[in-house]
Parts: sequence; structure tokens; C-alpha cells
Amino acid sequence: MTDRATLTPMNGKPFWSAFIANTIWVNISGLPRYFFVVAPMLYAAFPDNPEVAPVSLPIMALWGIWTVLFMLVTTGFYWMYFDRSGISGRAIFTSALWVTITTIVLTWFAIGNMGIAPYSLLFAATPLAFGEQLISAYIVARFMKSAK
Repeated sequence: MTDRATLTPMNGKPFWSAFIANTIWVNISGLPRYFFVVAPMLYAAFPDNPEVAPVSLPIMALWGIWTVLFMLVTTGFYWMYFDRSGISGRAIFTSALWVTITTIVLTWFAIGNMGIAPYSLLFAATPLAFGEQLISAYIVARFMKSAK
């Protein structure tokens, strides 16, 4: 572990390259999860509501904004985590687990608590999201290694 940060996230091309690669990866991996897991489970949970889980241009634009913000936060978190703890398989696993727990799990618990989605969705979508974040953390690690 280092006493102070060695690579400032906002300095230079490697961080922004990791951000762009992560944004592409999360969008590519998130769409199948939505269309093949999340949407069918929501349709099954709310069969009387034809407006559940709609897909439209305004909704996709909002998801695009959400994805950019999410990727800035996660890429920055991974970058700082690896800067402090080093890049290793354990660091990739641990940081991806933290991101998944603090974003996906808490989100689905809140959604389930509000009755907007069944809790079963948490157990179906979370492992897929964790796998997505493992690869996302790995992407940041690769770009960080190229920066050193």
C-alpha cells in the first residue's frame, strides 16, 4: 500500500480511455441483462400493467445519462482503489464486490421495498451485474497498468 496517491484519475488519457471502454462494456453487457432477465421478470410480476419496463427514446436517453454518471463513479473508484491497494486479482474482485453491493444490491433492495419490483429480481440480476463489474474493474486495471 502506498502512503499517497500516485496516479491522479483525471490526469491523462489512460483514465478517460478506461472510462470510455467501461461505458461501452456496461452498455453492451447491460442490454441483454435487461431484455432477457429484468424485463421478463417485471412483466411476470406485473401482468396487469402494460406500461411496466417501457423502452422509448426519452427513457433510453435518461439511462444514457445515468450510465455516464455511473461509469464516472465506478471508473474513478476502481482507479483510486487500485492506486491505494495495488492491482491484483484480489483487488479486482474486492473492488467489484464493493461496487456491486453499494450500487446494485442497495438499488434493488430499495426498489423491492417500494414494491416496484419483486425481490427475486435482486437474486437474478445481481450475479450478472457482479460479473459485469468484475470485467469493468479488470478494464480499469489494464488501463492503469499502461499508465505506469
